[in-house]
Amino acid sequence: MPIEPTGNEAHMETNRELGPIIQELTELKKKHFNPVIDWYQSHSKTPRTLFRFTGYITIVLSVTIPLFTTTYFPGSRVLVSIIALLVAALTGINAFARWDSQWREYKRAQLTLEHLDAAWELRVFEARQMRCFEEAQKTVIDATRELFDGAQKAVVSETERYFENVQLPQTSKK
Repeated sequence: MPIEPTGNEAHMETNRELGPIIQELTELKKKHFNPVIDWYQSHSKTPRTLFRFTGYITIVLSVTIPLFTTTYFPGSRVLVSIIALLVAALTGINAFARWDSQWREYKRAQLTLEHLDAAWELRVFEARQMRCFEEAQKTVIDATRELFDGAQKAVVSETERYFENVQLPQTSKK
């Protein structure tokens, strides 16, 4: 009569059988998921920097206009005109580029992907605690499928919102 493994032995056997599956799924994750999360982590910084930079410069330039309009020196009128043009240009560029929206959407996608990653790791840990190999295998495969599906939804959602927010400069109709 075969000897049934004890709880600890069954757990160790499940982990041993599950190891190669987890390794293969981790490789799939590294290949298909990690580059996406890395992209959002690196690209969310640029719109944030541009949004803040143009905002601060616009504010600083705007508050100098009253100062330079009340002070006269050679070239002060030209300087006020240049500052006003810079304020208008920066405001227009910022409104057209919508860096604030882009930053928000990239960050939202990044945080969603980071959450999906943590949930996947938790599900893998959970599977490693199971005694039944088939249940553990199903858990890690389902977790990986949910990770990829969730990542796809996050990226598609971010892309759709990006194109909803793009506004081309308006031309007047005659």
